[in-house]
Amino acid sequence: VVTPGYRTVVTPGYRTVVTPSYSSVVTLGYSSVVTPGYRTVVTPGYKTVFTPGYSSVVTPGYSSVVTPGYSTVVTPGYSSAVTPGYSTAVTPGYSSVVTPGYSTVVTPGYSSAVTPGYSTAVTPGYSSAVTPGYSTVVTPGYSSAVTPGYSSVVAPGYSTVVTPGYSVVVTPGYSSAVTPGYSSVVTPGYSTAVTPGYSSAVTPGYS
Repeated sequence: VVTPGYRTVVTPGYRTVVTPSYSSVVTLGYSSVVTPGYRTVVTPGYKTVFTPGYSSVVTPGYSSVVTPGYSTVVTPGYSSAVTPGYSTAVTPGYSSVVTPGYSTVVTPGYSSAVTPGYSTAVTPGYSSAVTPGYSTVVTPGYSSAVTPGYSSVVAPGYSTVVTPGYSVVVTPGYSSAVTPGYSSVVTPGYSTAVTPGYSSAVTPGYS
């Protein structure tokens, strides 16, 4: 049944309702309702609901609800809720909540909270809190606060603050500020500043 200004091509055993300027190709046993400005191609046994300007490809037995400007690909038995401009691929049994502008890949049993523009990969039983522009990999029971462009590996119970381009390994209760290319081993309660290629052991209160 064609209304003035409409166009529809129907193959034997197919059913299609087309409104002006719409395009719909439906295979046998399929149902498709298309609103103006929408486009949908449905393979046998598939079901899809499209809002204007949205794109969704759903495999049989899959479910996908897409809000305007969102894109999601869901494998059977998967669940994905995506906020505008976000992208998330979730494997079966995994859970991922993504805030705008964030990206996270979560393996089963893992937990990750990422602030905008941050990246963190967390292994099971690990905890990582990352401030904007910082990067940190934390082993179980470790604590590390790293300033932008810094690198720090901290063993349990240790504390270290590293300035850009510096490297320092600190034992519990020790304090050491090392300039690039310098080496300093400090015993508890001692303070030492070492120039490249020099060695200095300083007793408390000495310079």
